[in-house]
Amino acid sequence: MTPPASSPSPNALGLALIAAVLASVGDFGMLYAGQQAGNPALGWPAPPPFTLALGQWLGAFMIPLFGVGYASLAQGLAGRARPIVYWLGIYTSALGGVIHAVTGLAILHTPIEAGGNAGAFAIDPTSLPFLMPFVVVVVLGLLIASGVFAHAVFSGTSVYPRWLGFMNPVSCVVLVSCAGMPFEYGWLFLVPMAPNVGSVGFFALTLAVARRA
Repeated sequence: MTPPASSPSPNALGLALIAAVLASVGDFGMLYAGQQAGNPALGWPAPPPFTLALGQWLGAFMIPLFGVGYASLAQGLAGRARPIVYWLGIYTSALGGVIHAVTGLAILHTPIEAGGNAGAFAIDPTSLPFLMPFVVVVVLGLLIASGVFAHAVFSGTSVYPRWLGFMNPVSCVVLVSCAGMPFEYGWLFLVPMAPNVGSVGFFALTLAVARRA
């Protein structure tokens, strides 16, 4: 029998928030190294030579720590929602680190001149068969976890205020993406960074809720 819902740990959510911020910094470094900012047409200087590796390490090591936040948040859910959010949160966070690492390698093996103004989406096509299965699984996992989380919150079977159901992980990613779409630099940076920047927003909101509980 599933124990009753309990308040999540602010320390766990704080750790996940810090990890999301550092992962976002890693995203920026990888995108910068991918010639989105280093492209002379954009007027930014070329990135330092260690930028790609540092960006890859930050994301690959930090994104799996999102699972700490999801595991803690799951404690605030009752019934079947708890194990679903718990395990999918941990699993997708681990695979997210893999995606970040593989993306770094894909950028490394993409000729600079092939990028042009295409930004993050100009990566070595031969890397896609290695990258896309992870992306598909993570997207599906987050969609399911977010849907279950939102349903539990809306139905009142959680310790969270009902408005938080609207601000689930997928909603936060979509909002960040929409905010970046109208702008050139938004397309080049904010949209591809949306999964991690959206996680910053999600963990910041849930941390605020946990501290008020």
